[in-house]
Order: sequence, then C-alpha cells, then structure tokens
Amino acid sequence: MHKVETILFGIAILLFGIASLLIYKNTEWGFFEVAGVIAPILGLGISTLGVFYEGNSGKNDE
Repeated sequence: MHKVETILFGIAILLFGIASLLIYKNTEWGFFEVAGVIAPILGLGISTLGVFYEGNSGKNDE
C-alpha cells in the first residue's frame, strides 16, 4: 500500500511546484521561485521511487 501512497505524494509535490511558479508570477516572492524549481524535480523523484518501491508485503519470511 505504501507504493500507491508514495506515488500520490510525489504527484502532490509536483503539483505544489507548479502552483508555486504560478504564485511567484503574481507575487515575485523568492520562496515560491525556489519551491517552484525544486518541488517538481523532487516530486518526479519521489514518484519514480514509488513506482520501483517493492515495500513490505506484510508477510514474515522468518
């Protein structure tokens, strides 16, 4: 289940980055410029991690 949650979290970070760039366009506040550049890259990385993440299946192999 963590796989789906990780992918969705990455998508949320990606959307936050896009929204930050739109906010920066109107306010020209430096925080949103930095967040708008870093967040989409981070979101893509987290989503990619979620795609390849195996996770714990809930079974104990002991």
